[in-house]
Amino acid sequence: MADIIATMTSAGEVDDDQASLTTALKAMTDEMVRMRETYNRMTNVLDKVNKLEREMTEVRGLKMERDEMRVEMVELRKELKEERETMKEERKALQTELRQQAETMKLQQAFMERLDQKERACNVIVTGLEEGGNDEERVKDIIATVEPTVVIEIKSFKRLGQQDAEKVRPLLVTLASNEIRNNLVEKARVHRGLGQMRMKKDSHPAVRAEWRRLFEVMEKEKAKAENVGHNIRVDIKKRQVLLNEQVIDSWKTNIFGKSHF
Repeated sequence: MADIIATMTSAGEVDDDQASLTTALKAMTDEMVRMRETYNRMTNVLDKVNKLEREMTEVRGLKMERDEMRVEMVELRKELKEERETMKEERKALQTELRQQAETMKLQQAFMERLDQKERACNVIVTGLEEGGNDEERVKDIIATVEPTVVIEIKSFKRLGQQDAEKVRPLLVTLASNEIRNNLVEKARVHRGLGQMRMKKDSHPAVRAEWRRLFEVMEKEKAKAENVGHNIRVDIKKRQVLLNEQVIDSWKTNIFGKSHF
């Protein structure tokens, strides 16, 4: 009897141990499931953290690039500013040089013109005198007609240009002095008996061409419909074409650098 009770007691203890073991195994399984879920969540979180770190790295890289670009932009602006200042100084220097060259050209022009005027100071140009016969005697007669009170000596005379059957060449006459020349030209200007003939002071072909150009500009401006009633004239002293006293054209300073025939 005692053995049976002991056996039953042992069997009961075994069942209890199995139950406890089953419970423990179930608890462990549940814990492992929770741990796996936690692990998965942690893995997801870690992936997100890694992704975030990569993005932050990219952002930091972009920020560095942006900062570098900003530095480059600052340097570029500085260089552009320096270049602009340099160009401004060069432009000022060039403008100064151009003004100096213009003044030099103007002085050279005036000097050359004075030299030319000095060489031509005693010359008279006679136009409209038909060719043929003794030019010297005919010129003497014309001068005597214009200035009968004084005997004027003729130093030299010659026809200008190539002979042309369709055109009367002007006659260059050289007198004894500039004063005699000026007096004769002034009297010839108001004399009524010369017909188509004219006497004028000799000047360089370039000077004559430039005066002709200025007067042509004046005539063209006067012919314009929009300029009717406006005051258009050539200022002889300043060598300018004026429209209502505003300069619209002026003497060219480089005329002695051109070819005139």
